Amino acid sequence: MVSSEGGSRTGRTAVSHTAQLPFLTATHVLSNADVVFDGIRGGTADLGWTIAVTRADGSGTRIHREDLVANHRDLTYALLWGVFRDVSKVVRNPYEEVEVTDVNVDADLDTRVLEGRIARVEARRHGDWTGIDEGDRVRVAAGGTLPLRVHVRPTAGSDARRDSVRVDAFVPRRGKATRGRVDLAGGASRRAGDVGSFDELVRSIEGQASGNSVGGSFHFAGRGGAGSSRIEPAETASTVRSRFTVDVRVMRG
Repeated sequence: MVSSEGGSRTGRTAVSHTAQLPFLTATHVLSNADVVFDGIRGGTADLGWTIAVTRADGSGTRIHREDLVANHRDLTYALLWGVFRDVSKVVRNPYEEVEVTDVNVDADLDTRVLEGRIARVEARRHGDWTGIDEGDRVRVAAGGTLPLRVHVRPTAGSDARRDSVRVDAFVPRRGKATRGRVDLAGGASRRAGDVGSFDELVRSIEGQASGNSVGGSFHFAGRGGAGSSRIEPAETASTVRSRFTVDVRVMRG
């Protein structure tokens, strides 16, 4: 179902040719959104979708994801790509022969454009929040945590409000790592990583950061090898489409 400003529409499309399911799903969503939103204009869509799948062993799986999409020019066209990509990944996955039995999409559209960017990042050191520039190097003890406060500001022409969220970068006590890098990204800029099985694909789709969040990863290297750890995303008041990098020096006692 698609709703907007008091109006709504529930549509249904039957698909007999599985290979065309991603395209027809996107077309179905676009058609319903165009009827309800009634115009090529900017806005924000709060949406969620569920993909029902019958796996090779006959068991059923339901893959669910929620997202926030903002666009200054054509919201109804912008909002369909998330579900299109996810359905494509499932239908065309190389790991297991599956059958998609249903795709259900719900979306609520608003004419406000809630879009922001990462404008400033602060690190908490010695009890105080201190501003850091992109590429600055901060010191963190091995096995410790680097608290970061991310300030999000509206993009030009956006209806979003200023916001700030805290995320924590954990520095593993592993090998002899001496340096690292924190990569922060708005959810609208992030994509799911590589997978190696259908189960991992499901987790990757469901774990994908929403557009209104800031998260990232900490990458480290040294004589003991290299690795990375996930920075759990924090939800923001608007979509965020930008990145920020902080260099880290890992200190050992």
